[in-house]
Amino acid sequence: MRRHMFLRIVDVLNNHDEYFQLRVDTLRRKGLSPLQKYTTAIHILAYGSPADSVDEYILIGETTALE
Repeated sequence: MRRHMFLRIVDVLNNHDEYFQLRVDTLRRKGLSPLQKYTTAIHILAYGSPADSVDEYILIGETTALE
């Protein structure tokens, strides 16, 4: 049940906020998934973690985590 709700929130954010959408660069490489971005945001907000603490855990850069 919790997993289902978590994924619904990710889906809603993906549909309503450009930041959470998957981007593809000019070389057709995929960027970070909406799930990675949302998980990072929740981790930082819930635990008060600094942005650079999630870069290795979720494979996201500090600059992106700050966005």
